[in-house]
Amino acid sequence: LQQNKIDFAMSGLDITQSRLQIMDMLPYTGQDVKSFYLLFWNKIPAEVASIKDLQKIENPVVCAEPGSPQARYLEQFEFIERKALSKIEDMVLDIKYGKSLAMIVEPQLAARLVDKNPELKKLELALPVDFQTFGMGIAFVKNNDLTKKVKAIIETMQADKTLSIL
Repeated sequence: LQQNKIDFAMSGLDITQSRLQIMDMLPYTGQDVKSFYLLFWNKIPAEVASIKDLQKIENPVVCAEPGSPQARYLEQFEFIERKALSKIEDMVLDIKYGKSLAMIVEPQLAARLVDKNPELKKLELALPVDFQTFGMGIAFVKNNDLTKKVKAIIETMQADKTLSIL
């Protein structure tokens, strides 16, 4: 895209501030993610009100899906032992049976998991701008006429309910 070899890219691309600086992006699905959630079994440790407070706990282990934005977010906290688990069910069982302290997930998944498992307690982690996403989008070369044409098509499809962002 940046080498002008293709007109657009559309394959589950998160819209991020850094991408918006180098390309045009149009949202077509998904929601804004401005926070992640740490999920704990039964209770959030009393001394934990933020992710940095996990330093107060000896060897805190947090589960995350490998390669996910949540796993990348955890990389900045050297005091957290990261545990890669591909299945959400495995993460829930891991914290339920005390093998991990918590799991980290995006807001929609956190809500569904807490509804299904009332024993899960969630702690919201506000994300810095460089980790926030604004839905998924189609990427175009910056300031391209094709962006305007596709935007008009998306707006028409949303108006007639052919396409829903959520």
